[in-house]
Amino acid sequence: MLTVDDFIKAGYKRFKSGDWNSSDFGLQKLYSDEKGKKYFITLWVYDFSKYKNFTDENKIRFSPDVQFSMNNGERRITINLCINDDDTVEYIEKFYEDLWNSFNCDYYQKWDEYDIATT
Repeated sequence: MLTVDDFIKAGYKRFKSGDWNSSDFGLQKLYSDEKGKKYFITLWVYDFSKYKNFTDENKIRFSPDVQFSMNNGERRITINLCINDDDTVEYIEKFYEDLWNSFNCDYYQKWDEYDIATT
């Protein structure tokens, strides 16, 4: 069963989420290589322990998504993944990396195009 600590140990950073998807908070990690930023995996975290009638043992649920850049940055595609209790951080990361490669996605931003003045 996945926990928030599993993702923190894997390098995800916690952030406060907005109200638009009713998540309690988010976790996010950048995926990059020597050429540039490829994509971010964002996990929306839902804490059902606040509902007294929720009886499932696993009170924390995760909803991962990634937005890929395609067609020279002209198009974006968001992929949500429905995960099971026995999935792992490694499975989620490999799933998205395989998609990025299979779809021949563009880099979110290449390092040689990075504007130092905006950092």
